[in-house]
Amino acid sequence: MKINGYNIKPGADLRRANLENAQLSGFNLSKINLRGANLRGADLRKANLSDANLNDANLSRANLEEANLQRATLRWARLEQANLQRANLSESVLDGATLTASDLRRANLSGARLQNANLNQADLRNCDVEQCDFSGAYMELVNLCGCDLRHANLERANLRKANLCETSLIGAHLEKAFLSYANLSKANLQNALLREANLEGANLSESRLQNANLESASLSKANLRWANLENAKLENAKLSRANLEQANLEAADLSNGSLFKADVSGANFHYADLSGVNLKGVWSNRGTVWPEGVEP
Repeated sequence: MKINGYNIKPGADLRRANLENAQLSGFNLSKINLRGANLRGADLRKANLSDANLNDANLSRANLEEANLQRATLRWARLEQANLQRANLSESVLDGATLTASDLRRANLSGARLQNANLNQADLRNCDVEQCDFSGAYMELVNLCGCDLRHANLERANLRKANLCETSLIGAHLEKAFLSYANLSKANLQNALLREANLEGANLSESRLQNANLESASLSKANLRWANLENAKLENAKLSRANLEQANLEAADLSNGSLFKADVSGANFHYADLSGVNLKGVWSNRGTVWPEGVEP
């Protein structure tokens, strides 16, 4: 079929084609080459774009709802404000792509690679991003609430003010990630790697951080009320002015860190290592359980 003078078929070479606002809903475009093509505002609902080459393509404001983009390459593609609800992007490559304010609700991104991609203000609620690579991605104000991010790579990602409530981040890589003022309430971060992460002012209330590695992390002014940090590694971590009310830090290693002016009312430090910890101005009460030999 010809659209805008182009022969549309699987495997076609349509590099730099102008298909702006084209009606391609339900089309079979598998293995098509659309490198550098203009697909701005195109209707690609339920289209099959598996294994397609969309590098440098302009898909801003395109409708890709329920489209199949499995294994497609979209390096440096423009997808600003695109509709990708329930799209299949598993094993796709979106390195350097721009997805600002795009809608990815319930999309499948499992095994996808988005290194250095721009996802600022994108909506990824209830998205499957297991084992997804977001390393170095820009994700300010992104909404990832309820997502499956188990074992995902978010190393050095910018997640400032991101919404990660009730997210599964079991075993996720978040080394040197920027998570200041992010919402991680009720998130599952068991066995997560958060070395040198910036969590200043973050909301981690009721989060699960058992066996997490937070060495040299910054948690100043963070809300860790009712958080479970059992066996967590917090060597050299900064918890100044943090809220640790009713938090469980049993057997956690906080050596050489800081609890300066932190609120630890009702917190459990049983068997915790507090050697070399700055406890100046710490706020505790009768419910606080300190390790043997520690008297702030």
